[in-house]
Amino acid sequence: MLRMRLLGSFDLDAAPLARLGSKAQALLAFLASNRGRSVAREELAGLLWGERGEDLARHSLNQALTVMRAVLGPAAPQILRSEAETIRLVDDQLELDVASFEREARGMARASLERALQLYRGDFLVGLYVRAHAFEDWMLSERYRLSELAPTPSPDSSTCRATLTIPRRRSRRRAGCWR
Repeated sequence: MLRMRLLGSFDLDAAPLARLGSKAQALLAFLASNRGRSVAREELAGLLWGERGEDLARHSLNQALTVMRAVLGPAAPQILRSEAETIRLVDDQLELDVASFEREARGMARASLERALQLYRGDFLVGLYVRAHAFEDWMLSERYRLSELAPTPSPDSSTCRATLTIPRRRSRRRAGCWR
C-alpha cells in the first residue's frame, strides 16, 4: 500500500522524493486525486506540458512515468496502471490523506471533525511549483475546495467551548474545549 500526503507539502512514504522532479510529483498528485479513474495521456500531457508540441509533451510524460516507476520500485506495477491511451493509480493500493480528510470533514461527529483537523496539515500541495498554467489552475481550485472543507476551531470564551466552523457549508458545530 502506498501512502501519499498532498495536504501540506507533498510526501510519499518509502520513496526518495529528491528523484521525483516537480512535474513528476505534480503528475503523481493529479493521478492520486483522480484515483481509480483512467486519465487520458493526452489530458496529462496537456496539463503539465501544454506549452510544448504534442510529440514533445507525450515524450515528457513518458519520461516522468519512467521516473515514477523507478521511485515506486517493485510496487509500481500494482499501483500504476499504464495503458496505450490512459494512465491511472489503483485505488485500493493507495492511502491518500485527501480522501481521508474529505471523509472525516463531511462527518457530523466531533471525533470525525477532530480527525479532519489533524489530517489537514496545510493547504493542498504547498511548496510544489510547476510551470504549467493548466496544472496551476487545477491545483489552486483543489486548494480552495479543500480549504473550504476544513473545519477551523474558533474559541468561544464566554462558554469555554469551541465552535467548529465549516465555511463552505456555513454551518457551525459545537465541540468541547480545545486543549
